[in-house]
Formats: sequence, structure tokens, C-alpha cells
Amino acid sequence: MKAGFFNHREFIWYVTNYKTLNIRGRYGSGKTLLSVALAYELWKQNYIKHILASFPMNGMKNQLDGIDGDFVMLLDEAGLILDSREFGRNASKEWLKDLRKRKIILVLPSVIDVDKRFRQVVVQRIFMFGNIFWIYRYQVGDGLGVEDGWFGLWKPSWYFGTYDTDYIVEDEDFEKLLDVMARGKGKKIQEKNNGFVPILSDEEFEFESKVSTKDIKFPWSK
Repeated sequence: MKAGFFNHREFIWYVTNYKTLNIRGRYGSGKTLLSVALAYELWKQNYIKHILASFPMNGMKNQLDGIDGDFVMLLDEAGLILDSREFGRNASKEWLKDLRKRKIILVLPSVIDVDKRFRQVVVQRIFMFGNIFWIYRYQVGDGLGVEDGWFGLWKPSWYFGTYDTDYIVEDEDFEKLLDVMARGKGKKIQEKNNGFVPILSDEEFEFESKVSTKDIKFPWSK
């Protein structure tokens, strides 16, 4: 069996319909790894066309210009910027309003709690059998009640080499992705710097999928 998810269809449904996911847990508990694995799965199933992240991912293109929607954004340690005290009520409203219109999914791994508006779908690892498989439990709370469930990740070690596990997220990493969120309304702004912000390359990754990479138009494709 190849690396990937199992018993995850309902979980994916919640993530793609609520548009946000808060991944909780201690430091070193595989939060970032789950965000990367989920981003690949969403891309593979054609939910989104681009992957943006606040940390380097192997096989990615340094390309942001012209992208203002149709992506999953991975904000590692998101609690540093999306906490209720600093982020603000109005800002969070604007972000949440844009998610559906611009086809954006936010994945927020963080030890520190993010603002409650981004905690409608929460997931945490509850069991690991070495690096053979990990089990996660998720909860969905929309004010009317709480749904929960579980899913597994088979061979999580496959994802170890897909991103920089030692990278420390800096303020400028957040700022570049916040710029993308600020574009809105389909408006294009000029990239302010040349820092590394990865987007999935159709040339360097191959997945078993019903959706061919040839069907996806990347910004650098002719």
C-alpha cells in the first residue's frame, strides 16, 4: 500500500466545505506533516490548483504573481498571527468571507490557539504506530452541535522529504502570504519581494490520480 489517507472521505468533505482546518498538538507531533499530506490530497482530487505555504516545500516553484484564488494555504504556527487579540474581528470576517468566493482553503497547524472563527474544524493526532500509520481525531463545531470522527495516514514517513522540517517561520513568510489574501476581488498586485513561497510544480511531482496534471493550468505553463 502506498502512502496516503484512509477513512478520510468525511473529513475531506468537512475541510472543503468549511474552508478552514486547525491542526492542534504539541511541538513535533506531525502537525505540519499532516498539512502537507492534506494539501497534496486536495490537489490530487482537484479541489484546488495551487499550494502556498509559509515554509519551503521540495519540488515547488517560487511563484506568486497573479495568484489570488483557487489554492490551499498552509500557515505553519498560525496562532502567531491569527490569535483573537492581535488579528481583530473585522480582519477575520474579511478572510472568512473571501474563502468561498475565491476558492481558498486555510490549513492552520499551530501549538498556540488560533481565533475561534478558524476553529470550526479541529484535528489532532491521537495514536501512532511508529511511522507505519498515524490516527487522527477531528471535531466539527458550527454552533448547532458537534460532529466528530477519525481518519488515518498510511506511511507518514513518505512525507518527511517533501518539506523542510527544520525551517523556522519568520514574519516575512507570513507577510508574503497575507499579501495574497489581501488581493481579493481578483485584483492583481505586484510581488513585493523575491522570497521563497512554493507552489506545486506539475513537472516535479507525479501522483496516482484520475486527474492528470496536464488538466491543470499552472501560472508558469505556456
